[in-house]
Amino acid sequence: MIQNFTIQWDNIKGGRYHTMITSAFSHKNLKHIVSNMITLYSFGKSIGQRVGPEFLLALYLVGAFGGSVSYLVHRASLATSSNV
Repeated sequence: MIQNFTIQWDNIKGGRYHTMITSAFSHKNLKHIVSNMITLYSFGKSIGQRVGPEFLLALYLVGAFGGSVSYLVHRASLATSSNV
C-alpha cells in the first residue's frame, strides 16, 4: 500500500505520480477514514448542492494534489534543515 498509494519522495522519484492523488484516499486507521467521511458528507452535501458535484470533485482532487505538494515541500525542508 505504501508504494502504490501514499505520497513519498521515493514514489515520485520512481515515477509513481498517481500517488499525488491516491494519497488522499489512504488513511492511517478506521477512525481516520470515518471522521473524514463524516466531514466530507456533512460539508460536501451542502457545497455540492451550491456549486455542483463536478466542481466539488475537482475541488477535492485539486486539494489532494495541493496537499501532496505541500507535504513534499515540507519533508524536503525538514531534510535540508537536518543536514545543515
